[in-house]
Amino acid sequence: MSPLILDRIEAGLAHLETADGRTIVLPGEWLPPGTREGDVLTASSQDMDAQTRVILERDLTATHRRREELKELREGLTRGPEGDLDL
Repeated sequence: MSPLILDRIEAGLAHLETADGRTIVLPGEWLPPGTREGDVLTASSQDMDAQTRVILERDLTATHRRREELKELREGLTRGPEGDLDL
């Protein structure tokens, strides 16, 4: 399964973004302990009798890499003029 990114937690619900831009909403208590907004998660499944169990795990390496890429993007943005701006 492709990675999921925790977009936000709102009213106890976790909003996860898929690689193709879809959003999956699930109870926040289903997230691994310590998960924060922006974290990358991996999902795997386990068949158990007549049920399927989905396991979410934090991908710390992918999260770190993503945060560094976003930091570089932010630093590369053109800054506006310094000082007061007349409108």
